[in-house]
Amino acid sequence: MDSVYCVVIHSDQSVEEIHVPHGEVHTHLTGKLQIVGAIDELNAIAVSGSETGLAEQRLPENNFEPGICGDVIVVRTVGDGATPIDIRAPEVETWLKQYYILRP
Repeated sequence: MDSVYCVVIHSDQSVEEIHVPHGEVHTHLTGKLQIVGAIDELNAIAVSGSETGLAEQRLPENNFEPGICGDVIVVRTVGDGATPIDIRAPEVETWLKQYYILRP
C-alpha cells in the first residue's frame, strides 16, 4: 500500500504533516471516518472521526460542515479510482491563511 503525505488541522488551528499508508489515515482519528469537507482548489477532501474532541474548529463554512470538533485530516486523491497523492502542509497553510484562520 502506498504511503502518502496528509495534513492534520488540529482544533487549536496548528497544522501537522503526517506520512501514512493511505488506508491507515483513520488510525490518526477516533471513531468512524467521515467526510466533513472539501477544498476544490487543492483537489482534497477533509475527514474527521465520529468521536471528536471538544474544541470546535474554525473552518470556512463554504468548504466544511458546520460544528466540526477535534482534528481534521486533509487528504488528496485523483482520478476515478481515487488514487492517493501527497498533499503537504505549506499548501494547506497557504489556503487557510486566505480565510484568516492561520495568522500570516
